[in-house]
Amino acid sequence: KLGSDFIPNPGSASISGVFRVFTLDSVTVTDSLYMKSYYDFSGHFLVAKDVKLSSDLIRSDTEGVLDIGGSLVGGFLTSQFDIPVFSVAREAWDREFKILRCHLKADLKSVFSKNVLAFSPNWKERSTKVITGHYDHLGGYGSAVYIPGANDNASGIAMMLNLAEDLKDENIVFMAFGGEEVGLVGSSHFVAFPTFNLTKIELVVNLDLMGAGSKGLMVENGVDLPKTVNTLTRINT
Repeated sequence: KLGSDFIPNPGSASISGVFRVFTLDSVTVTDSLYMKSYYDFSGHFLVAKDVKLSSDLIRSDTEGVLDIGGSLVGGFLTSQFDIPVFSVAREAWDREFKILRCHLKADLKSVFSKNVLAFSPNWKERSTKVITGHYDHLGGYGSAVYIPGANDNASGIAMMLNLAEDLKDENIVFMAFGGEEVGLVGSSHFVAFPTFNLTKIELVVNLDLMGAGSKGLMVENGVDLPKTVNTLTRINT
């Protein structure tokens, strides 16, 4: 079942047909007789693996790779593989499987995204604080799997909107970034093309995965702001 037993890798190529399956694990990879049968295998087939393999062990006539025990958390890539790759839950796989029918149509699509910035009413560029969060998420896979992203990161955006109301009299910029799941694309774009002087920013608070918040805040570059870190630690405690 898509989403619980397997997912296609975000960079997977398309595939359609019935294929023989050849299973490799840490035992078979070191078994010379077994590996000889692999290299003598005629025709096209899929390799199921639960070990890391170097590229030379994925032969050119391999139609695709099944990553057994691979992550079932999706994502995005900006390029596409030459062959299809699927992540399969370990409990869903039987190493006795010999035949696999699969059909996947994979298209690399461009998505237009925007950052949304809001400045407090009396904002001035000098010594500004910034509160950020990303509003994009994974979306889903076709019509079978829907991933709404309540925690990552609707929770952070909801917190940011609440803070925008509570802190409207402070000198703050609120930034909702797009394209975070693709690799921090939105925030990287802002840093490359800022709308104000970045050296005037004295503190950035990024709100992400706020659904539980049980671990409090994570501080980076804290040695530069000891007073701020002490304040955050006291609040967190």
